Amino acid sequence: MNFPGTNPGLATGWLSFSADGDAERFHDDGHGIALLVTIEAAKAPPRIEPIELGRLRWASEQRDVTGQPLGSLITEYSRRENPELTILRLTLAGVMDPQWHARLEELRQIVQNRYHPGSSMDSDAVLIEPTADQLAEVVGTGVLKRVLDRLKENAQSTDATNKRVAEHALKLLYRVAWEEQPA
Repeated sequence: MNFPGTNPGLATGWLSFSADGDAERFHDDGHGIALLVTIEAAKAPPRIEPIELGRLRWASEQRDVTGQPLGSLITEYSRRENPELTILRLTLAGVMDPQWHARLEELRQIVQNRYHPGSSMDSDAVLIEPTADQLAEVVGTGVLKRVLDRLKENAQSTDATNKRVAEHALKLLYRVAWEEQPA
């Protein structure tokens, strides 16, 4: 058993120890099944029926949260059927509003508390899209203010690459400054 689409060396469960180099045939798409083959009569076509064996499902999901209200994502993951039987590896990416970003912890708690132990959520690639006022407020004065001013200048550049890098850096600056604020 392993997360679908992951390195075959990172599996859990039974693996082939034969030297034939075909151990991959024992990996599935995230849940265990056996095939029941029934042949009604001589020369009749076989009837193949998959039978689920494993209790646990392994799911690896990537979601882009850009422009999506986080409430709908929270609802979706909290209402899934039998989450306690799913080991979920949820990876989020994209850009979101600071108020929505604050609710990421709510989604993380759902993944960690309702899904099977070992489930995780990675939101490191989620950036926050602050307003100019929010950015100035969280950065304050000092070194970060000077970095902010420099990045704002670069964001006005006519060079598309320089502008894109500066805009991305502004989002990262906000995230770093915001996360370092006292609670």
